[in-house]
Amino acid sequence: MADEVKRQVALAMSQQQQSEAAPPEPNVVADLSQRKSSCTSTDLPADTGIPAIEMMAQQRYPVDEITQRTTCELQTAVKNLVFMVAYATAMPTQPGDMYHGQEIPAGYSKVGMEKVCNHWKTLQLNIPGGDGEMTLAEAIHGYILWDKRYLILKATE
Repeated sequence: MADEVKRQVALAMSQQQQSEAAPPEPNVVADLSQRKSSCTSTDLPADTGIPAIEMMAQQRYPVDEITQRTTCELQTAVKNLVFMVAYATAMPTQPGDMYHGQEIPAGYSKVGMEKVCNHWKTLQLNIPGGDGEMTLAEAIHGYILWDKRYLILKATE
């Protein structure tokens, strides 16, 4: 039994090192002699039949409610920390809107880049800009798509 646990731990550690960008999966050793916890004895939520991607598309963000250009801050997440990386202008978008000939993916919004904060100029874009921009610095004074979770609207005066 101890050898099996050691093997499971070693396997989990090697998988974690291989996928640093992905969150580690829990390492659970099923043993009927273990005591039940309150977590394992609870029921799972009912299957709604909606895939996770469709649920993400249904989620609403403050940027979904704007009707005119609105100043905003762009953030990015590094592990469990969130950093402000740029200032931009969020554009109102509707499902089905296009960006350089392709539909804007669910969970993203179109923004006009204005200024990049220090030390973030080389941050790689999740979706390259329409003119081939790959970093924040290359996208200044242009339009890019940004993850709505990390788009913070600012009040206008």
